[in-house]
Amino acid sequence: MDFRIRVGRKYPNRKGENKFCIIEFADPASVTEALSLAARKLTCVGGKKFRVFKAGTGTFVFSKKTAKQKKL
Repeated sequence: MDFRIRVGRKYPNRKGENKFCIIEFADPASVTEALSLAARKLTCVGGKKFRVFKAGTGTFVFSKKTAKQKKL
């Protein structure tokens, strides 16, 4: 599991910072389990509640374009 913590822009009507965390699970079943915990409102760490969203995959294949593809 890999995760990154980011801070978003501040809003005038909100208290505290706008923090969010991006988590990459190694197993697709872990994603399903995290979403089911969120559905049952069991997402709480250290007395702080949080929300869970599914964003998609981070699998990218970068390949160099051929000369024929560059012309298109």
